[in-house]
Amino acid sequence: MFIDIKSFLEKEEIPYSSSGENVTQGWINLRCIFCNDHANHLGINLESGVFHCWICGEKGDFNKFVRELLICSWQTAKKTIETYTIDAYIEQKNKFLSPVSNNNLKKINFDKFMKNLPDLHKKYLLERNFDPNHICEKYLVRSCYVIGRFPYRLVIPIIMENKIVNLTSRDVTNKQTPKYKNLSNEEAIIPMKECIYNIDSIKDKVVIVEGVTKVWRIGDGAVATMGIEVTQKQIDFLIQKCLRQNFKEAYIMFDNDSEDGQGECLSQRKAEKLANSISSFISKVEVILPKGDPADMTFQEVVDFRKEINL
Repeated sequence: MFIDIKSFLEKEEIPYSSSGENVTQGWINLRCIFCNDHANHLGINLESGVFHCWICGEKGDFNKFVRELLICSWQTAKKTIETYTIDAYIEQKNKFLSPVSNNNLKKINFDKFMKNLPDLHKKYLLERNFDPNHICEKYLVRSCYVIGRFPYRLVIPIIMENKIVNLTSRDVTNKQTPKYKNLSNEEAIIPMKECIYNIDSIKDKVVIVEGVTKVWRIGDGAVATMGIEVTQKQIDFLIQKCLRQNFKEAYIMFDNDSEDGQGECLSQRKAEKLANSISSFISKVEVILPKGDPADMTFQEVVDFRKEINL
């Protein structure tokens, strides 16, 4: 039984270190809950779940750690741990997929949008070095022109398990706010922040980016989380996809341009958090720091990148 220790700690909002001072490979460190520790001296082995504090000497299995942390019975600790095992994810696989498969009676009217792109929409794509014909054919992109639900926008279907579950749209004038506009949660089959764009294209590895244009640039195997704020349901869907297809590698490539109030790269911190959330289930997880917007990569840069990771 493999325990997803990182997900448990993140759910309980317990900070931990995966690298750095005092951290051994294959372990994570946090402040000891058994002593007056101020510098992450309690280590937990990610494979076995055993812990040991290098200050007070307290040690034991993960059940003992959870019991002490939650101040609960041994039985409650055991039941809590069981919800963070790979077995638990597998058992819930069909239940988890129900948001797509159990909404067959609900349908999004996509046929009302234009298949042929107006010149303005084509110009937007061409100026960003996208082939309009390829984008429309491969990603089923349509348009709305002067009037309609999404005027002056490309209309982009979100397809999961071969079903359109939501729509997003991109302003082609660069004057509208917001740039991207989605269906409301009530209209959608699956809310946008539970969707993974282009997830059906995953085979043996995945490249995780922020938005649809970055997926268009990289191609098959690239998916978008629709922003750097990744929800637990999106993480669960990625994990379920991993368990079903047994892919071994994930590369996270968020933009290198957003800063928090302290001058740090916010998108990279979010990428590291996502990496920690999925690393227990995917053998190789790597955060890649791009030079700029991945959507602006040249054709040769994409070719070289796909060749480098054998995508």
